[in-house]
Amino acid sequence: MLLHAFVAAASAAAPPAVCPAGFVVQEGYGMTHGGHYYVSSDVDAAGCCALCAKATRCNAWTYHPHDKAKQSCALGTEATPVKVSGAGNVGGYRKGHAPDPERKPAPPADPELPCAANPPAPPAKAGSANIVLFLMDDMDLKLGSWKALTKTTALLSDKGATAENWMIHTPVCCPSRSELVTGRYFHNIRVAQPSDGGCMHVNVTTDYTSNDFYPDWYFGPHLQQAGYTVGIFGKHLNSQNPNCPPPGIDRWFANGGGNYFSPSFTWASAGAGPPEQVTFNNCTYNDGKCYSTSIIANQSLAWLKELQAQKAHKPFFAYIAVKAPHIQDGNGWPITLPAPWYNDTFPGLTAPRTPNWNASCEKHHWMIRTQPPMTDEQAFHSDALYRARWQSLLSVDDMVEGVTAQVEAMGETHKTYFVFSSDHGKAICPAANPLRAADGVCAAEVFVSVRRLPLRAVPHAAGEMEFLRQ
Repeated sequence: MLLHAFVAAASAAAPPAVCPAGFVVQEGYGMTHGGHYYVSSDVDAAGCCALCAKATRCNAWTYHPHDKAKQSCALGTEATPVKVSGAGNVGGYRKGHAPDPERKPAPPADPELPCAANPPAPPAKAGSANIVLFLMDDMDLKLGSWKALTKTTALLSDKGATAENWMIHTPVCCPSRSELVTGRYFHNIRVAQPSDGGCMHVNVTTDYTSNDFYPDWYFGPHLQQAGYTVGIFGKHLNSQNPNCPPPGIDRWFANGGGNYFSPSFTWASAGAGPPEQVTFNNCTYNDGKCYSTSIIANQSLAWLKELQAQKAHKPFFAYIAVKAPHIQDGNGWPITLPAPWYNDTFPGLTAPRTPNWNASCEKHHWMIRTQPPMTDEQAFHSDALYRARWQSLLSVDDMVEGVTAQVEAMGETHKTYFVFSSDHGKAICPAANPLRAADGVCAAEVFVSVRRLPLRAVPHAAGEMEFLRQ
């Protein structure tokens, strides 16, 4: 009744002069109750309407003058009105996008409600292969970090295939991961305007009613409808990760990367209770501070053992993504944090001393030639970062060994694809100051380094894997 009444009232309302033609405006209503993808506290009502008019995917806006400290202007993809008390509240929607009287606003998330079950799916085709994806974070190819992975080399590289020139389309964390889980290039998943928010400019929100990412673009429903059970363990997107499993996902143990020690994750199973926020800070080592890679590995192993215990289980897709060898976010010198039991490995290992290491000249890019050579302190921390990246990958090596052994124990190695890769590479900049490489100061050298990344696959299963892009 509220929507019917609103549509009737708004149809007779003339847009105020502050709003461009083509919008229907109604005072006293918020129009983005079903979810918004961008908020601002820097505009008035006219500015809010103008922002929506400029954004191609904006079809509704809401202005709350009393909410200056937080979000006075909210933009949404569809009009979902709600009556708002207080003077000055106003909302509008683009003509041709009137509220659907039969559509109800999405209910607010309730942590006490169980996560929805996935819809029924037909059985998988006979011979459908399992897939295990190991996904690193910022793992390099040119810096030589693969040498640290001796177990993975023996288990995957020596028994499988290596893509020698594998490139990522957009070498930035969230865009790369979003492309991976949607099969779409960045120009097909980006926000309309740089100011539209999202996850590093990817058009994604956790509100499924106001965004196409999870309900329409995400890979989960395709595998689920093909008869697969899907588990995600570890780093998913950098932000906009829902509390309950995304569509098509059965087991959800995810975060945005988080901390190496005492990490926090959201744990949930589709159709089996509410989500839980879990922090691992009670281990028997390191003063209780659990190590992220080990936690992710153990959770993925536990899920595989659950499948093994079933009399018959669906083919599975396991997405296992760790923080390593990314640096730990925070202040101070950039550093990766290895597991405590690997702190003393690779003694004396230093960053590669190539001919242009710590050098500069007039022909270099201006951001290089204007930098002074590294001090002894900077060189020390550059080497410490390089060594710590290798050390962190030793836990990855253990993880690969454990997961492949579990699949072998299930008797399913012969029908499982193991794929190992990274969201993107690591920028290197041996000239002048390598620690500045994360700022992108090496021009073409950095661009190639962060786009080229490792891809090792063991195609134990019959048939071929297809990599599709839209």
